[in-house]
Amino acid sequence: MLNHLFALLGLVGLCALWIVFQMWLNKQDPAKPKFETKGCGCHTTKQKCVDNKTAK
Repeated sequence: MLNHLFALLGLVGLCALWIVFQMWLNKQDPAKPKFETKGCGCHTTKQKCVDNKTAK
């Protein structure tokens, strides 16, 4: 049972380190644009998304 506890604590520690690393990385390059999807995410251009059922 103690081995499971150590494994769980290790996983929690890795997740915490990953969050700290991501925060540090964001501070290193704040000019980098964030990942965004506009509309439906299907278009490579900034077209307006239209539902196929209403489009004729």
